[in-house]
Amino acid sequence: MWLLLVCGVLFSSPVWSEQGRYGRRGQDVDYERAKIDNRLHGLNNSIEEQFDRVKEMQHYWETVIQPTRRKYMIYQKYLMHMVDKLAPLCDGSKEHFSCDTHGSQCISNILVCDGTPDCRNGYDEDPEVCVVYTPAGTILEANLRGDDDCTKRKPTLFRVVITGTHRISWMPSRVHVAASILLLTQKGEKPSLDTLATTGYYSFAKKQLVLLPAEDDRLGVVCTFDGHTDALCTARIVHEATLDTCLKFYLVKRKPGEPSKFDPVEKHEHQTHHQKKDKHKKHDKEHSSHADAHAHHHKDLGDKEHDEHHGDKATLHEGKSKHGQHVKRSHD
Repeated sequence: MWLLLVCGVLFSSPVWSEQGRYGRRGQDVDYERAKIDNRLHGLNNSIEEQFDRVKEMQHYWETVIQPTRRKYMIYQKYLMHMVDKLAPLCDGSKEHFSCDTHGSQCISNILVCDGTPDCRNGYDEDPEVCVVYTPAGTILEANLRGDDDCTKRKPTLFRVVITGTHRISWMPSRVHVAASILLLTQKGEKPSLDTLATTGYYSFAKKQLVLLPAEDDRLGVVCTFDGHTDALCTARIVHEATLDTCLKFYLVKRKPGEPSKFDPVEKHEHQTHHQKKDKHKKHDKEHSSHADAHAHHHKDLGDKEHDEHHGDKATLHEGKSKHGQHVKRSHD
């Protein structure tokens, strides 16, 4: 009984009622809200940290991983190229193109980059395969010793300039090229520059530039790229009849604006050419003046002879007339 009475007093107390209904519950709500705010703040900080880490990783990928990866990919391709050279694919035939590194399928070289996939994986029409390493404007140069037993000029500098390219519809696997070969020869103290015009073709399957003989010695040029870079190619001067190599060297692609040992010689040749041209112009002008004077002289002489001729003719006519009159008087 007393217990029930005490409980009734406590429940009816306004202080207890306020704390029970609002005070403690309000404290609980504020506490939970503070906990949520702290968690949200922590998550926000974590997201910002993760975002910064992603940016750092992206920077590291672009500045370190990607260049290194590209470097190792090139190195891997180079190793595969060396392996292919040691263990040729397609039974070692140079007239066949391997569709993969395992040599599981080979096709004819003339089917490569012809616009129709012939490999099961389409590798023969891959954009990386169908790249022309020697487009128009390409300049390839080499420094030579000038004492070879192959060429008659024995040049010290050798340059190939691709002056034009075109593809024929019925043979798209080859790009026909027009080229100039510049040979710098040291004759005593004075260098000599010779230019030979020639034609040839570029083979997609072999990554090879072939220039046909430009002179009667029947020496051609074959330059093979390794398939991984167009910066240089292995050049061979070969005999047309047997394809035997008589001189081997590297041709390096010259970058636009890059200085060359040909430059001073070409400048000298250019100046000499213009001097000769000016000299010829002067000679032609003098010859023309002499011809005009000669023609004028003959014209004056012709006019004089013409006048003399007509004068003699008139005198003769007058003489004949007088002679006729004299004969008539005699008869009379």
